[in-house]
Amino acid sequence: KWRGRLSYQLYATPSIGYRSLVKNNDQEISRAFPTGPSNSATTENYALQHSPSWNLEAGGTFLLSVSKALRLKAGMQLNYTRYQIGAQEMDHPVYTTLLLNNPNELVSRSSSISNIPVGAEATNLNSSTYQISMPLGADVKIAGNNNIQWFAGATIQPSYVFAGNPYLISSDMKNYVYDMSMMRRFNLNTSIETFISLTLKNGAVLNAGPQLRYQLLSTYDKRYSYDEKLYNLGIKLGITRNF
Repeated sequence: KWRGRLSYQLYATPSIGYRSLVKNNDQEISRAFPTGPSNSATTENYALQHSPSWNLEAGGTFLLSVSKALRLKAGMQLNYTRYQIGAQEMDHPVYTTLLLNNPNELVSRSSSISNIPVGAEATNLNSSTYQISMPLGADVKIAGNNNIQWFAGATIQPSYVFAGNPYLISSDMKNYVYDMSMMRRFNLNTSIETFISLTLKNGAVLNAGPQLRYQLLSTYDKRYSYDEKLYNLGIKLGITRNF
């Protein structure tokens, strides 16, 4: 009964990934520091030096055709996300503070990573996550014939983050703190895509097209004073076969 309507797809999506980062409270911490024996103060520009980087998704999904124009899909997917941080690793740890939300609390942490002033030479660190996702969604056929078809699709993706490198900026923006306890383990992503399907003579279907993936919840725990949301723009490449 289901043989002609059920198929499976294997795919990979190389992409460029970055983040949005928003402070979610209004407390300001002074970045001024004394220089020399006098009481004068100088303010360095410790702006965040972040840049996009390569990401990758790969997985498999089941497709169920419910009509000529609509098919539902569900599967499993592995996600590797990252962007780069310009910083320097120090040869000795220092104490710094993280700003939390409850209620604008400062907590002490140890750090061996310095956020260097703008213009100084930096070493790139990878802020990354490793995720398992369960994409649930649908594809809609926009146009096409038996050989070439054009689809648009969307998914919602409950995700579990099982590893990563969370680098949290300190309250005075002079250091990064590596703290796994601040990483949100369960997250929610969504994706939208459009792609062309080409049916080969052996019955296999090749799929290729752009995809945008966006993380709906912050990478960090809700206690932290910054909300980070990741997004990826890539090309999804897949092959589909009927059972």
